[in-house]
Formats: sequence, C-alpha cells, structure tokens
Amino acid sequence: MEDIDENGIFWLPGSPEKTFVGHLKFSAEGGASLVALEGFAVPRQSGDAVPRILGQVRNKKVTLLDSGRFAETVYGAGLAYSRYRPQHLFMGQSFIPEDEPSFTTAHARYHNLPQWVNRTGFIFDRHDSLDEITIRYKQPDALTGQFSRGTVYVDFSWRSDGEDLRERRIVEWPSVRVAYPHPTPLGEVLRDLRHVQDLVTLCTDAPSQINSIRLQRPDLPQISLAGKPFPNSQDPIEYFNEPVESPNGLKTVHSHRMLVGLDDVGGIETICKWLDNADDLGYVLGLLMTGRTNRSVYVENRFLNICAAAEAFHRLIYGGTQISPARFETLRKLAIESMPNGKDRAWIKGRLRYNEPTLADRLQSLASEVEPALDGLVPDVRSWSITVAEVRNRLVHQDRPGMHAFDGSLLYWLAESVFSLARASMLRHAGVGEAVMRHIGESRRTTWYRTRLDDALTRARQLLDQRRSAL
Repeated sequence: MEDIDENGIFWLPGSPEKTFVGHLKFSAEGGASLVALEGFAVPRQSGDAVPRILGQVRNKKVTLLDSGRFAETVYGAGLAYSRYRPQHLFMGQSFIPEDEPSFTTAHARYHNLPQWVNRTGFIFDRHDSLDEITIRYKQPDALTGQFSRGTVYVDFSWRSDGEDLRERRIVEWPSVRVAYPHPTPLGEVLRDLRHVQDLVTLCTDAPSQINSIRLQRPDLPQISLAGKPFPNSQDPIEYFNEPVESPNGLKTVHSHRMLVGLDDVGGIETICKWLDNADDLGYVLGLLMTGRTNRSVYVENRFLNICAAAEAFHRLIYGGTQISPARFETLRKLAIESMPNGKDRAWIKGRLRYNEPTLADRLQSLASEVEPALDGLVPDVRSWSITVAEVRNRLVHQDRPGMHAFDGSLLYWLAESVFSLARASMLRHAGVGEAVMRHIGESRRTTWYRTRLDDALTRARQLLDQRRSAL
C-alpha cells in the first residue's frame, strides 16, 4: 500500500461548510492517522470516536470510518490538535452516512503471489550468435473460476519504464480480483481477500500479506475533466486498513523453494473451493496463522495456539464425540451408580462430563486423512501425538511452578510438526488430492527439520518421565 503524508481539507457529513485542516498519514507499519486542528467540526470530548469524516487530499475525495481519538496536544498559542486513528480509509470517494460501503469488485496484490502463481509473459529467444537475443512479452490470459458468492480471477498486469537509449524496463505482476453479482458489504469483501492471503501463506510456507486493495462498483464511474462520467467505467477506490508488517521485512520465497505452487494444488479451482470453505473455519485459521505471520508471539502461546487450531479444526469437520451420545450416557450412568459412596459418585460424575476425543485422538484422526504428507516427518504418528498432547496438557495444567521445564526450542519444533499436520488437513479439506499430499510429504520444506523434531520428542519424553517419577 502506498504511503500517504499529505495535508487536506476535512468536514463531517451534513456540515460541509464547517471545514478544518488536517494532516493525513498512512504507512504499512503505522496504519492511518489524521492530525486535525480542533474546531467546531470535531468533538472535543476525550475518547470520542467519530463515525465518519469526509475530506479531500491530493485532489481526491477521502472517507475515514470509525476514527477514534487517541491523543490531544495543546500548544503555547492555545491551539489544540487531536490525533485520530480511522479503522478504514478510502481514497477516491466520499461515502455519506446513508451510503454504507459495499462493492461489486475487489482487486488485491499479495506478497509472494507472483512466485506462487509462477506465470510470466516474457519469452526469451537465444540465437546461436552470442551477440543477439530476442525478448518478447505477451500478457498472460487471466485465470477464472466460480465460487458460491461470485467469480475469482487471477489477472496479469504490466507497465513499461525506462524508455531511453540504454534501458527499457517492463514490470509485470499478478493480482487477485473477486467479482460479486451484487454490492457486497466491505466486511465480507475483506474477509474473502484475507482468506486468499491465508491460502498463499499455507502454500508458500512463508508469511504473505495484502500489499494493495482497490474497490469498485458500477454506480461510481470514472469522471472526465468536463465532469461527465465515462460510459461503462468504474472508478477505482483505494482502500487502506490496519497496519501490517513492512514488505521489506517479509521473506520472498522463490517458486522452486516453496511448499506447493498454485498449479500444484489445483489452480484457480482450489482458490474457489478455499473461499467456499474458509468461512466455516472461522477462528481456526487465526489460531493457526500465528505459526507463520506473528514473529513476536511467545513460543508457548504459539505452540498452544497451533494445537488449539488442529483440535478445533477436527471438531468442526468430524464432530466432537468419542462414542454415540446415547451409549455415553448409559456408560456414564453405570459408572456413577457403581461408586460406593456419594463422594466417589461426585468425583466420577465430574470426570465423565465430556464425551470428546482427546487431543492425541484428534491428531491421529487428522493424520490418517493426510498420511502421505507426514510420512517423511512423523513416521510414528501415535507416539508423536501422545507426546504432543502430554506436553500441551502440562503447559495448561502445571502441578507446581517450573514443573514442565519445556524449553523454547522443544516447543518450537513440536509446534512446527502440528502446523504441518493442520496445514495439510486444511488443504485436503479444500479438495487438494493425494498426489499433492505426497508432494508435500516429500518436500524439503516439510522434512528439513526432521532431526530437530526427533530430538525435541526425545527430550519431551524424558521430561515427562521425570515428572511422573517425581509424583
């Protein structure tokens, strides 16, 4: 997303005559902020949030939504400046209160998308003579697929720079376009774009992020200098949202080094299936993505989040009961009635409250569906799953301070192994086939830490054995 650092004129809806001067800033790391000279247009009560601010910056209309005041400064001359942080910023359109932002088309560019798509329009013809080479460029055709709420495209764009005698530069890039048959609320549009981001992250095995978003709808056409709309046109609206990591701090994964490319997982059809299924995953994806997108999270939280993601995914897809509810209730009743006294009956009643598989059972069940994806990493799934589950239980149910003594390295590699399982399971759920599971299992991206994982499992079992001996 392009940085903004500009002065502008702003006003509140319904009061266009009461303008105030403001300084609008946006950066990928810091997000959006507006520094405004206090006046009649902006509420003065501390902590107030302004639902909507309209304005004009760079000769473009601007809309800021849900701007909360987070600081106020009073200078010696008695002038007060307030700083606002909007949740949503639009460049290119003013949305009045009656016009809730909704759109029919969204374009997004992602970090690592070019490498994942792995298509180019460049054609190199090398001649026999060393002093001649022919370079041609033909724009690749867009990829198109249907999902339940609309159409997904992978578009290819290009531009030409450096037109002098010594250099001519052509830059190409892919982007994802999601088109809806009817105006779709902003929240749903952003959710679909973020689902694509999650899919790119899972497949490349490296953090992705949305680098730019452009939104369109038919009733907002491009306007000529004469003030007339161009026929059959839609004016692109730039959208800026919450701060993200600087693209300079993200790792670029080359096509030959990533886990699986777009063609490997089934092409545009897999993106469509993913969009149809990702909403059902809900918070599960958020828990799992801490394994790739959040570098500052504590390793204990990372391990627990990824275990919770795998457990919740299994519950969502396969259900949450170990045996049929009727049989469980019968066995539970028999067990309670067999206890000799009221105290024992109360104890066994509390112990038999839940009819759910254990974490180890859930991990084994998931692994059985994606066995080829784990063959090169976890040869003994049962032993691995029991160890992971015991470590998780000791972290959340400590007997006494310092009892678990699991170091960060141990937890990191156990978390990586559970992440590999959960990722493969989610891709399988999106329709990825057996051959891709086998490719994932044989990939260097999956197997490179096998020795470290074996060492972590050995140390974990030794620590668990020491705990049992100490009890």
